[in-house]
Amino acid sequence: MKTSAFIAYLVVYLGFTFLTAPVFAEKLSLANHNSLIQKLESALNPGHQDSMVLQTPLLHRLADLYAERARLLSMQEEGRGEQINAQQIQADRHRSIATLSQILNSLDKSQRGPVLLQICQLHELLGENQKAHKIVLKI
Repeated sequence: MKTSAFIAYLVVYLGFTFLTAPVFAEKLSLANHNSLIQKLESALNPGHQDSMVLQTPLLHRLADLYAERARLLSMQEEGRGEQINAQQIQADRHRSIATLSQILNSLDKSQRGPVLLQICQLHELLGENQKAHKIVLKI
C-alpha cells in the first residue's frame, strides 16, 4: 500500500473510530497509549512525504496522546507519579507542545483557540507561566 493511501486510510479509520465511539467508552490504558503513539510516530516518520493536510489530524491526535500519557504517568503510584516519572512527563508535555505548535498554522482560525489553550495549559503544567501568559494574550 502506498504511503499516502495508508495515511489516508488511517485518518479515515481514526476519524470514524473516534466519531462513532460510545459516550461511555473506556479510557485507553498506558500500554495502549504507548502502542498508539508508536504506530502514529512510525506513520509520520520523515521518510513519508505526504501533504500536511493529511498529517495535521494525525499530528493533532499524537499531541493529545502525548499530553494524556503525561497525565496518566503523573497519576501513577497513588499520586506520586509526578515525582517518579518527572522526566518522561516533561518530555511528553514538551513533545505535545512542539507538535501542536507545528500544526497551528495549518488549522482553521476557529480551531486555533482551543489548541492555543491546550499549549497554554501544558506550559503551566511545566511551570512555564511566562510562556503561558504570552499565549493567553494572543487568544
